[in-house]
Amino acid sequence: MAVVISGVFAFPLSSAQGSTIMFDGPALCSSGSPPDGYQGYCATYNGDNTWYGSYGLGFPTDPGWGLCAEQPASGSGYPSPSYEYVSSSAPIGTDATEFAALGFALSQAQAQGFFDGQLGVFTSDQAGAAAKIFYDMAAWGDAVPSMDPGLSRAYAQLTGYYAAAQGASAAPVLNVTLSTPHSGNPTLIDAQATLVFANTGQPVPNVAVEFVASNATFANHTSMLTATTDTAGNIAVPLNADGSGTVHLSASVTTGQVGLAFFKPTVFVPSAQIIVAGFTPANQEHTASVEIPTVLYVEKTNATEPGQGIPGATYNLYVQGTAPASTPATPPGTKVYPGVTWYATGETNATGHLGFVIPAGYSWCVAEVSAPSEFILDTGLHCTAVITTASPDPVRTVALSEEVSTITLTAYKFNANTPHTVLPGATYALFVVGAFPTGFTPPPVPRSIVVPSGMELFATGVTNAQGQLIFELPQGHAWCLQELVVPKGYLLDNGLHCTAVLTSSSSFSATTIALPELAATGVSIPFAQIGGLFILGSGLVLWSSYRHRSRKTR
Repeated sequence: MAVVISGVFAFPLSSAQGSTIMFDGPALCSSGSPPDGYQGYCATYNGDNTWYGSYGLGFPTDPGWGLCAEQPASGSGYPSPSYEYVSSSAPIGTDATEFAALGFALSQAQAQGFFDGQLGVFTSDQAGAAAKIFYDMAAWGDAVPSMDPGLSRAYAQLTGYYAAAQGASAAPVLNVTLSTPHSGNPTLIDAQATLVFANTGQPVPNVAVEFVASNATFANHTSMLTATTDTAGNIAVPLNADGSGTVHLSASVTTGQVGLAFFKPTVFVPSAQIIVAGFTPANQEHTASVEIPTVLYVEKTNATEPGQGIPGATYNLYVQGTAPASTPATPPGTKVYPGVTWYATGETNATGHLGFVIPAGYSWCVAEVSAPSEFILDTGLHCTAVITTASPDPVRTVALSEEVSTITLTAYKFNANTPHTVLPGATYALFVVGAFPTGFTPPPVPRSIVVPSGMELFATGVTNAQGQLIFELPQGHAWCLQELVVPKGYLLDNGLHCTAVLTSSSSFSATTIALPELAATGVSIPFAQIGGLFILGSGLVLWSSYRHRSRKTR
């Protein structure tokens, strides 16, 4: 019974002499008669397995072909240091991509034997004899006989070369990659597999690779595809993601180290008989994944003005369940919740919108981190269903209304000469000092109102029967009142009556404005000229309908 040797055919294997690989027919290894001495192209052995020659591992002239290492003679019949390796019968499916490690070893050992023979190490003939011993041991299981010192050194040297040839290339390695989705087509992905020899990096062509995809299909509209490596060992195929979640790709190939192919010529078979398989099978499976992006929207609006967006609200985004591979490390100090993992942080834009780019196939939660000073922080965790690329806007949108953090500003209108006489019917403009409050809609400014520099018109109001003017206002701002319409019998007050910045901690005196009025024969501005003012009977401001705008589009 032959002993199977899992050797390796490498492609190409360079020696110090700059070896070249050739794959050709049997003619290069045939000879009309066993060659003499050092001048033959291939060493041969006869039907009695008696070794002849010294230049390669060959077979009798009938059939006269097999694996051999060819060393052309040069000058005075000496072998040239430039070698060609010839395989006349390639192993299974490999064609012209490998050569025999034993042929390389024999050629190298014989060359060393020829040049080093005069130094008493071993001769080329001894290298040839060692190759026959090694061959008989490997192919036929013969015991290694006792050898004289020179033959033993040749055998050791040859087995060393053989080991070097085996180590030139391990089992081919399969690498699989997935591109990120195309910018113009977020569901189109490029899948690529590359099959190369591990140590040399040389490509392995014409090998079938089986692909299996999840959450995506190939051009054949299925999730499975078999393709063959090209001359560079590559396969490139497009994938169409279905948008339901992360795309996973598995690629598998059955290959492995290429074994030495020993041959046994017989008088009954006109060609060599393979007794050692070309491939030692080995299954490889490699996977790659890529996330398919989609978007989650947060829409932040003012609870008192539906549709009015609130900019500057900061939100943390959390993913529920098992986090995707793209999840970054959670920043120190980030608030955590059970069952969810922090994924990103963002801030609403000028229209109150915030878009998070997320991988499809997960459900998400948002939590407000900070709110504009005019609003009350929302401490809740607001979650979605699973979002895919096909999810409609209502599924992928978290709509949140924010309650205003208010302070109450109260003004008292009374007769300057008799303070206990309250004055109803006085109309005032309320101005905010500085920028208009975040998340509120500025009202239209009537032509009859001159807005002081550095201020914005916020509202108007009329003192009630108790002479009071009461405003519920967002905190964090300073305010000023200016009279627009004076009650009959009193003088118009053109002055500005202002507060400091008012917050929820401001005192009662800070949020109260006294408005004394001097009596006169009565000076007034016709109410019709003030147009666009809407007053509650209680003296509270009813915001102009202009503020109740429909939701803005993104």
